[in-house]
This record gives sequence, C-alpha cells and structure tokens, in this order.
Amino acid sequence: MIPNTTSLNYRPVNGDYGIFRTSTTNQEFKDSFAKGSITSQRPDSCISELNGLYFGSSLGYVEVKPAAEENNKYLASKDLVRLGMLTKNSIDISGLKSCMGIQVVNHTITFFMNELKADGMYFLTEIGTVKAPSCIEDLGTFIHYFDELAAILKCYEKKLCSFVL
Repeated sequence: MIPNTTSLNYRPVNGDYGIFRTSTTNQEFKDSFAKGSITSQRPDSCISELNGLYFGSSLGYVEVKPAAEENNKYLASKDLVRLGMLTKNSIDISGLKSCMGIQVVNHTITFFMNELKADGMYFLTEIGTVKAPSCIEDLGTFIHYFDELAAILKCYEKKLCSFVL
C-alpha cells in the first residue's frame, strides 16, 4: 500500500529517505479522543528508509498539533508519549540504536532522539527546538536556526545511521 503523499513529499538527491503523510482525516482525529488509545492510531507522519520502490525501516515519526491546541498540555503530553512508544517499537523491530521523534505544536518544532542505551533501557532526549516561520515575512529570521538545524541533522545521521549488529 502506497501512502498518500500529496501534501508532504521529501525525496533527497540520493533517494535514501522518504517522508510521507498518513491519511488520517480531521474527523478521525476528533474521534480518536473518544477511543483514548495512543498506540492504535497512525502517526501524523513517518520518516522511512526507501529500499528501491518499497519502504524499509521507520527511522522517525512526527506528531502535529494545530495552533488551536497550543495551550492543551494534555494533548501535547499524549503526543510525546506516543512518540516515545512509536520510536521504541521502531528500535525494537528494525534493530536500530536510535530513532527520531518530532513534535510540532503551532509553529514550534521540537526534535527528540530515542536511544537504546542497554537492554531494555531507552532514553528519549530533546535535541533541539526550532520556531518555524509563520509567514513569508518571517523567512529572514529562519536563517538564525540553520546552525541548530545542522546540529540536529548531524546528530540524526550519527545516531541513526549506525545499526545494531
């Protein structure tokens, strides 16, 4: 099954990674509150390794909350727990040493790295926070975050590209 890639599609030059958006609708999002489960629903987005035409290991997950939910700490905490569980399961299934989680609330993007330090011991660490521009006029201020984004990318490549043997 090929995911819906209409609104978010990232394909680097070498074609190693892919980011795709899941097809969860707003109504499904609203209905999920009644269910109360944090593990049975799909993430808002997934970063996966591409093996030719097929998706391989999941290398990261993204959870997004709109501006209307910015002050709802319960939902932000629930998403953080989901990111921890999704990244832990990805580490266990794929044999990775670590997996990235990204939480977006309004225009604030927070990057987390979940690492397997010892058998059964996982550490979810915040590695950076970036404020995304809210309009075209704010794009000039986004340059100030390039050093932090480069450090996050370096951490991502260093931690994620080393598989457990």
